[in-house]
Amino acid sequence: MKLPSFFGVSIRVSPLWLCAAIALAATGRGRLVIMTILVLTTHELAHLLVARGYGLEIDYFELTPFGGVMNIPYPIELDPLVEMSVALAGPLNNLLFLAAGIAVQKHLLLSGSALSFFLDLNLSMALFNLIPVLPLDGGRVYRAFLSARMGYRDATMSVLKLRTLILFSTFLVGLVSAVRGKLLPLSLAFALFLASNTRAIKELMNLVALEGTIAKTRKLASKGQLPVKQIMALESVTVRTLVASFQPDAYHIVIVCDRRFQQKGMLTEQEVVRALYQGKHDWPLGNLLKG
Repeated sequence: MKLPSFFGVSIRVSPLWLCAAIALAATGRGRLVIMTILVLTTHELAHLLVARGYGLEIDYFELTPFGGVMNIPYPIELDPLVEMSVALAGPLNNLLFLAAGIAVQKHLLLSGSALSFFLDLNLSMALFNLIPVLPLDGGRVYRAFLSARMGYRDATMSVLKLRTLILFSTFLVGLVSAVRGKLLPLSLAFALFLASNTRAIKELMNLVALEGTIAKTRKLASKGQLPVKQIMALESVTVRTLVASFQPDAYHIVIVCDRRFQQKGMLTEQEVVRALYQGKHDWPLGNLLKG
């Protein structure tokens, strides 16, 4: 479902979130529904403001039962600092609201169920979004931290491994609770939510690698120069493995050699990434040289 745009950003609402909101409103909790929508919206606005601060455009953001999803056409994953800053903005926004709410409660002696709900909601959103799994903010922060050290692709795979462990643990908790007669639907739903996004994240890695190379080409065209990093790789190394070592701040030239260090040829980053995008993940570099 689409809502009117906000500062040029299209707003969408997940059908699942809409069903949950209607169900809560039907129980007489309409005020809590409105408060939840406002907290979710300010969370995403914090992301939006930081992204705009970096000069990025935002196509839309969507409200889901697990928070908001913001779509930024530019692959911010290519710049660890930008991705980390944008990702942290949302949880920090919730923590600031939490601190403000506690100050109001303490110094103005205000209390009540609405204020308690407001405090719990902001705390829950901050902690939930800081879980280090993709596509949550915590997963993006963790990936950005790793990307600066091992490259985007390797960092994403490391986060996905942790995600698998958390997914299994969450599903197990929900399953055990169901067997014992204490259903935990949110636990099972969260596990399903994580499982449904894994394939999309892996496919995104190929696209981001390609867009990264395009961005570097444009930078070369505009500035006339670009740092170059040389990599020597055996002809048996696969395209997938090589791309995992690419860094976002330099263009790569690959010297392909055999085990005797005899040069077999050279490949540019553009040629390697194009092969990745074409599905040649497991091609040895030697085969790539042959065409």
